[in-house]
Order: sequence, then C-alpha cells, then structure tokens
Amino acid sequence: MRADFKKLFDGAIAYLQANPNDIYDEKEVKANDLFNEACKYSESNQFETAISTLQKILFLTKDDLLKTDVYNNIGYYYARLKDYQQAISNYRKALTIDPDHAYTNDNLGFALIMTGEPNEGVLCLEKAMQNEQNDPAYTYRNFALYHQHKKAFHLAEQFFQRSFNEGTPVDLLEYYYAEFLLEQGDIENAKAFFLKSAQKNEEEGIARLRQFDRSD
Repeated sequence: MRADFKKLFDGAIAYLQANPNDIYDEKEVKANDLFNEACKYSESNQFETAISTLQKILFLTKDDLLKTDVYNNIGYYYARLKDYQQAISNYRKALTIDPDHAYTNDNLGFALIMTGEPNEGVLCLEKAMQNEQNDPAYTYRNFALYHQHKKAFHLAEQFFQRSFNEGTPVDLLEYYYAEFLLEQGDIENAKAFFLKSAQKNEEEGIARLRQFDRSD
C-alpha cells in the first residue's frame, strides 16, 4: 500500500508539473497579489503607481479573465488621470478579450463621452446595460454625462438622480453632479457636492474645493 501510495503521489506531482494549475502557479499567485496591490494604490489616488503595478501582471498571467480586468483597471486609472486616449486604448484591449465585459463597455462609454464622441459612447452604455453583471448606478451616471454633453439638462438631472437612488457608492458621482450644478449656476449646492466628493478622498473634488478656497 505504501509503495502504491508513493507511486500515485509521484504521478500526481508529475501531472501538476506538466499541467500547472493556476492555484499552484507562483506566477498567477504573484499576479493576483499585484492586482490587489494596485487596488490599494488607487484607493489613495496613486494612479500612476497603480498603473505600473498592473502592467507587471501582463508579463505573468495567462488568465484571460484577469487580463481583461487588468486592461479595464489600467484604463480606469488613466481616466482618473484624465488621459482619456490611453484609457480608451486599454478599454479596447480588454474588449478584444471579452467584448461583452460590462464594466469595460460602461467605462469606454464614459471615456468616449468625455472626449467628444457621445454617440459612440452611448452605444457602449446601452451594451453595458444589457449585461446582468453591470452596475446600473455607474451607467446612470454616465447617461447623465451624455445628456449633459447634449445640453439635455432635464434628462441629465433625471439620470443623476437615478444613480443616487441606486443607493450604492459610485466613484465621482458627487463630483460630476457638482460640475453639473456649477454649469447650471448653482454654486452653493455645487460646493456642497464637491465637499462630499472630497470626503470620499477623491482628488478631483479636493482640487475643486481648493480652487474655491483660493477664489473666496
């Protein structure tokens, strides 16, 4: 029995070496560690460091699902830096792997709207909404930005409120709503929403409040 067990054990080890499973693959473990590390950098607004951390993963992983998330997150961090062309490039790489990826379609729609391509952008938002894994609160915010770009302010207000009503945290929702209010001339309420953005440690809201402080 002992010899048989050893034979089975040796066979199992040989199989794992010939067919490495991601669970036991040191490179995949390192890739996942780097992904989590990048998320922590992003939480403190260190987006450039988060990007460089994620880029290392692409040399380690063979997991297409992880690659999709990596390209999506790189794109998102570039968008936070307002480098929308780099954001779009990385979103498209993610969609080359998974064309139906909900978050990436939503994020690509946002970036296209922000770069003056609202008609293509809204198609991406509509595609994102067709995926049950999508987060509608983010997409409603992006629809609001689309309508704001089109100067359909009543529709923009409706979609901002739909995003708020989802009751889930949305990055930069308060910030973009503040910018929307500012465009309407509602300075005091805009300041209040910039403050809410800053309280979420969003650098965009913090920077806007500094501008108001300098002008007061």
